[in-house]
Amino acid sequence: MNKYTKEFSDIPVHYVHTTLLLISCILIKETVNLNKLKNQVGIFLNSPTVQIASHYKRLTRYFLDVYVQKTLWKLILVFSISSFLNRKDVKKEIFYLAMDGSVWKLGEYTYHVLVLSVIYRKMAIPIFWVNLERKGSSTVAHRKSLLASALLLYPFLKRFTILADREYKGRVWFRYLEENGYTYIIRLCKGDYQVEVKKYHSLLKKAKSGKLVSQEFEADFAKRLKIVISYNAQSAKESEKFVILLTNKHRLTKEKISAIYYLRWKIECLFRHLKTNGFHLEELGMVNPRKVRVLIALVIASFLLCILEGVKTKQRVKKDNESFYESVFRIGYGKVVFYATSIDKIIKKITQLTNPNKTQNTT
Repeated sequence: MNKYTKEFSDIPVHYVHTTLLLISCILIKETVNLNKLKNQVGIFLNSPTVQIASHYKRLTRYFLDVYVQKTLWKLILVFSISSFLNRKDVKKEIFYLAMDGSVWKLGEYTYHVLVLSVIYRKMAIPIFWVNLERKGSSTVAHRKSLLASALLLYPFLKRFTILADREYKGRVWFRYLEENGYTYIIRLCKGDYQVEVKKYHSLLKKAKSGKLVSQEFEADFAKRLKIVISYNAQSAKESEKFVILLTNKHRLTKEKISAIYYLRWKIECLFRHLKTNGFHLEELGMVNPRKVRVLIALVIASFLLCILEGVKTKQRVKKDNESFYESVFRIGYGKVVFYATSIDKIIKKITQLTNPNKTQNTT
């Protein structure tokens, strides 16, 4: 282990060890439930004589540790995300941020994880989140907090365009984005800004006939906006049939705006991989916000390892729509999990994936 710990020199060794232990167990067991992970600890540590209860205590102590709760979770996140975003092949292909939330319950407790993701090659990569711990939609204050917190870790975020569904609209929210220099493409509800948009109902009629239509207009929060409207007759719900988009990127063509917005759906694939198709996040079994924050950071680190490994073999993957994304994740998962059997193997793999230029020196 010593020859690899320089990659994590800012973190005390015993924290590195337990962090990698947890990531490895999550990868192998495909769950975040500590009661299930504890059975893997002895195998990973090659300590068959140690009682399982002792392994469980080790895991729970980690999540109770003040350093882990306040500092380490952030170091894990920044190391994982920065290792991804700083790759030359990644930097030149990221232009968009997707914002969305996922809600589920554990008994009476509600998880509402509001996630910010970058879009890379039609894949949503989570970079920050907040757990709202409530039902219903997020507020403008929640979204401001999410962006502000993410911006502290990743100052370059403002150059990306925010993509979001109808839950993330509203004049106050749009004004905040305008005043803080963000560009956006966000879906509206039918009827929004019909007063400001000239011949609004005529646009709807043209869209319903099968045309993609657009119009520039001015609102109280921005002087130059563009609305783009299309119609999906195949949608089961009447309220879903009109796809109405608002953007301040008014120079883009309506075709380009529409194509960019549909990248937002990739965050739905992300949630599926974090849950039923990957790490079963809904099994986490803890409600303390700081513990949950640590665990999600570990899951994101595990997810990034799979993506980085999967991207390496992308030439073998069919590059079409959602299947490409799922193949990258699952192929990467299948390869990374082989290295999750010992501390030296997992550190070696992390070093190879996050610092490929030094691979020759670490093997």
